[in-house]
Amino acid sequence: VTHIIASNLTMSKEKEFRNYKVVRPEWVLHSISAGKLLPWQRYSIIGQPHRSTRDLPVEPGIGIGDLCEFGEDRSSVHLASGGSYGQDQPSMPATAFIVDRFGEGLNREWVRRNLATEPDFIQRYYANSRLHHLSMWKAELKDYVAQLRQKCNKAKPRVSGGDEPRLEDFDSNLSANLLGNAGGTSQIASCNYIARSFGVKNGMFMNQAVQLCPTLMVVPYVFEAYKRISRTFYRIVTQVADETQAVSVDEALLDVTQAVKRDRYQGDPIIMAQDIRGQVLEATKCVVSIGVGPSILLARIATTSAKPDGVFVLDCESFIRMDTPLNRLPGVGYVVEDNLSRSDIKSVADIREASLEQLKAICGEKTALTLYAYSCGVDNRVLESDQLRQAFGADIGWGVRFSNQNEAEDFVNRMAHEVCRSMAAAGRTGGSVSLKIKRRQEGQGKPGKFLGHGICDNLSKSGSLPQMTNDPSRIAPLCIRLLHQISVDPLDIRGVGIQVQKLNTNDGAADIGELLTKSKRNASEANPKNGQYSPELLPSASQIDVNVLQELPESIRSELQAAYKSKGSDIGAAFT
Repeated sequence: VTHIIASNLTMSKEKEFRNYKVVRPEWVLHSISAGKLLPWQRYSIIGQPHRSTRDLPVEPGIGIGDLCEFGEDRSSVHLASGGSYGQDQPSMPATAFIVDRFGEGLNREWVRRNLATEPDFIQRYYANSRLHHLSMWKAELKDYVAQLRQKCNKAKPRVSGGDEPRLEDFDSNLSANLLGNAGGTSQIASCNYIARSFGVKNGMFMNQAVQLCPTLMVVPYVFEAYKRISRTFYRIVTQVADETQAVSVDEALLDVTQAVKRDRYQGDPIIMAQDIRGQVLEATKCVVSIGVGPSILLARIATTSAKPDGVFVLDCESFIRMDTPLNRLPGVGYVVEDNLSRSDIKSVADIREASLEQLKAICGEKTALTLYAYSCGVDNRVLESDQLRQAFGADIGWGVRFSNQNEAEDFVNRMAHEVCRSMAAAGRTGGSVSLKIKRRQEGQGKPGKFLGHGICDNLSKSGSLPQMTNDPSRIAPLCIRLLHQISVDPLDIRGVGIQVQKLNTNDGAADIGELLTKSKRNASEANPKNGQYSPELLPSASQIDVNVLQELPESIRSELQAAYKSKGSDIGAAFT
């Protein structure tokens, strides 16, 4: 069965046949009259108001047979008159007509060009998506900082105790004006302090922002310039600091406990901060705000006081005297803040005065202990430098509209190829895949943001790969199988995300026999009397796949165990 003929369907049948070609009887009659198959989508009754073809929008002078210019799915359907599609007719795209249940204008030419079903949609989306660039840069910057530290021969410093200011939070202003589009439901990506003085905020709809500030200036994104400036910024601060943690494209956390003791800084963190600010300004023409404190918490709170262009030092005693709002503490979002406010806890000082039992009753034991420590200026978190990214992924929640299962699977396939491309470029492989789907929540119609995902239910499934890989021919089929397992109506999909985890490097994922042979050969060349493996040529213990180890012969496992012991690593537990 390729087509179903019906005059109308009940709601339950419409949902059951949503992925089928269900058309009104007029399609057959008019196709016979035209002597060729007409676009079935124009006669579809799925998700469309029940209307006669007399109501179809036909341009003056165009007969009903000319409607074929809108496209047709060339299925193997034979007309009652015996006619069928001729082989000489040009093929039409199967997705020429898009199911538009909520009046989003999906069949307008510009809109169609910006839907996920377009072959080049992913590339164009990522070329223009601010959120994609920010998330991608954050992951890349972690690797970049690790490379810079390795190049500078910087090991993790030994941290001394006491309240000596040793942590600095850097926030560079890379956006001078508003970024976005001046119309409709576009949102403010970033705004400067002058715009903020009018009440404009990040995330605000553009039409509301223009009402608050009629002289608003809108500038386009310049992603390559942001990336170039960000790398310059990180190169400067990494050369100065003992340890660096990449937070975002324009923010970094530094440990300067030892660096501040250098002669040029005289043990004064303010002198050090001003020196770095001067270097960044000269190299990038961007100002930097720097907060200094004995912990990550106090350094980041100090940065808020240092903005938009200054330095601020904050110790525990000064912090306790401050009137700090709740949302300045890490982990305090809308829900936690609302729960605390209901118990008349509206500031950090109120947390200190509350009993632990009261806090535990409001937000749980773990969060209560953490918030109480923060309220006293205590933060035992350490910087996470030299840490490579833990996952590769891609998420798209705009422009995702499908009319059938094939379109959804094609998009998931293209998303998987995009993730694999970025993994291969970084020389990484993975062993686990997660597929995330945003499903339109029941009862929700047209979203507030044009082509946005709106209010959705978040669904996900994960699966393991048989071996570490970044090969799309292995990862894409797994993603499609996960999509089948989620079993979601393609017309309700509003967002798709793919994440590959349990990462390794290509060297670590190489054939273990080849690694062992290469290691032993190089060791023998260096010392002919020594037939042992060269430890420096073996991958680190964290890169070893336990499943592969367990399949090795006993003799090779014993040799591997001895080789890793010689380099100070014990992988014996992996064999048990």
